[in-house]
Amino acid sequence: MAHARTGARIPGDRLGITDVAAAYGVEAILRRVDRLRADGQWFAAHAIETELRAAGLGTSATGLRPSA
Repeated sequence: MAHARTGARIPGDRLGITDVAAAYGVEAILRRVDRLRADGQWFAAHAIETELRAAGLGTSATGLRPSA
């Protein structure tokens, strides 16, 4: 039986990057990416940046950051 998407979360559903961005903000995600890179977790940082780009929340790592 197929599960109809109603917007409600079901057990085992994966949170998407848009869920995290809505809850914490893109700036918090970018801070986390910076911490991951500083800790040598470049693969995880790259994966998050890729998800952000795919969700339309940025086009490049530098394009995601607000201009100073």
